[in-house]
Amino acid sequence: MIEGEVQEARITKIGVISLANTFGIINVFVGLIFGFFLWLSFSLLSSVISSASPLSVSSIVGPFPLLVILPLLYGIFGWITGLIGGLFYNLSSKVTKGIKLYSS
Repeated sequence: MIEGEVQEARITKIGVISLANTFGIINVFVGLIFGFFLWLSFSLLSSVISSASPLSVSSIVGPFPLLVILPLLYGIFGWITGLIGGLFYNLSSKVTKGIKLYSS
């Protein structure tokens, strides 16, 4: 490649399963972070309310659903979203002739 020359590439098809896997993994981490902050806020809220009520929020919503089930659900829905998005991209790129990428 000559310096200063711009190369062009066109993406007309993507791997649907690899996109779904990537979306799924990203959403597992997002669900883990969101679950941690939600659990932390419920724990702080239950410590404030515990003196007023015998039934606390932390006894209803423990760390397991928020730190395990929530990331799994986020991952599953992210995988499904990536699968559907990849299929739609492959179908629409036939009409639009794909995406142009430039590098210099």
